[in-house]
Order: sequence, then structure tokens, then C-alpha cells
Amino acid sequence: MYIGTIVEDTLKENCSLLKNEHGLSLYIKYNNKNILFDAGPSDVLIHNSAKMNLDLSEIDYLIISHGHFDHGGGIIPFLEKNKKAKVFMHKYSNKNYYFEDNKDKEFIGLDPLIFKNYSDRIVFTDNSIINICENVFLIPNIEVKKELTSNNKAILIKQNNNTFIQDNFEHEQAMVIIDNDKYYLFSGCSHNGIINIGDTVKKALNIDKIDFFIGGLHLVDDPILKTSIKTSDLDDVANYLKNNIGMTYTCHCTGDPAYNYLKEQLNDKIEYLRTGSELNIK
Repeated sequence: MYIGTIVEDTLKENCSLLKNEHGLSLYIKYNNKNILFDAGPSDVLIHNSAKMNLDLSEIDYLIISHGHFDHGGGIIPFLEKNKKAKVFMHKYSNKNYYFEDNKDKEFIGLDPLIFKNYSDRIVFTDNSIINICENVFLIPNIEVKKELTSNNKAILIKQNNNTFIQDNFEHEQAMVIIDNDKYYLFSGCSHNGIINIGDTVKKALNIDKIDFFIGGLHLVDDPILKTSIKTSDLDDVANYLKNNIGMTYTCHCTGDPAYNYLKEQLNDKIEYLRTGSELNIK
């Protein structure tokens, strides 16, 4: 399996021709299929994929992990480049999502033109597991047993009556690929928490352990709201990854401070993906 990091917040060394932006997009080659997992925040995926010699027109499926712009802002540029792929996103991805910044609220949802102009390309998932092709599954409806981290509290949903409520992240979905009897779990931000997501996946697929995790862990501190991740939360994540995940490739909203802490606990069982990172896993 090949996994290329087209878009991520940071830039891999010696990749100065690429552009990093806050967001995520992964190009996955598996079993003669090409999957794009998230589309980043803008058309930067067009620039970076060309520099990495990755052809977006060959993508068979675009998976959107959740309805935030940093994962779906590049959907329209992608659809203009690619004429065949269907876009799989949860049915609640089209809600009005906002980020609260010192009482100011900033829209962070997906561009409404996606739903107006490209409805024929979109496949809305609901709360059922979807088998999109051989050994590739989308798993929504994350069962939340462990409380979410405090840095999620600033993410809101604007309702029809112009009031705001806390985002419950029903629109978040994970992807699992089974390759050579190995289970690969992909998550964009893990707003629902990697412990809740991992346990939901294991229960849904009736497995005891996940071989690889690829994605963000939403452990970054928020200096504006003065929220920081508790050390106990980091320890819980470290222990879960150690006991339930064979190898972790994290990125994006994990942030370097949390990654460095996890690295001390997990050693060679965790690595950080940056814009330009490429994995070939056999």
C-alpha cells in the first residue's frame, strides 16, 4: 500500500517545492484502486499532487472524513480535475459548522456550492457501515464512551433559528482498508477521540487489534481559548495506541507538542506525516 501526504500543516524536509497548509489530504494506492482521503483546505492539492507525480484524475473515490473546510475545501478543485470519482461524505457534512474565537464565530463548514453544483458526484453515508469496494469500509456512528477533549468545545453548529449548539461530530467517519490481513484505520481529525473510534471499529469488524492508524488525533492546544490537553488525556491515548494499534502515523491536528509526548511513550511505534511524506507498506 502506498500513502502519499499531499496536504498537511507542516512540510517535510527537502520538499520546498510543495506547499503546506492547515488541513489534510492523503493519496492512497491499494489493490489497483486510487483513493483520496480528504481534500485539504484549498486547491493546494492540485499543485502538490503534480509535484509529487500523483495523478488526481486517476482517483476512484474521494472520502471526506468530516464536514470541515480544512478537509473538504479542495473538493471543488478536485472535481474539476477528476471527472469520474464519487465523493463519499456523511449526510450531516453539509451542516453549518463554526469555530468560536473569543465570541467571534468563523464559518468552517464546506462550500455550499459543492452540494448545489456537484450533487450527482456525492454519495451521502448515514449511520451504517459502507463497503465502497473490496476490503474498503467507511465506519460512521462512532460510539462515544470516553469524554471528548476540551479543544473540541469551540466547534459549533449553527441551527436554522440562528442559534448555536455544540458540534456532536455525527458527521465524522473513519475508513478501514484490509490489505494482506492487516487492518489500516484512517481518520481525519479524530474529533470523537481515537479511543472511541478504535473501539467502534474493532466492534464493527469483530477484531481485537488494528495494525496501522493513519491520521490526526486532535490533541493540539488552543491558545486563543486557553485550552490545553491534559497530561492524563495524552497518557490515555498513549496507552491505547500502545495496546491496540500496531503502528501509528499521525499528523495535522495532533500537533508537535502532543506528538513529542507520545513519541517518548511509544518510541518507534509512532511517526509524524508531513506534506511530502510517502509510505510504502507491505
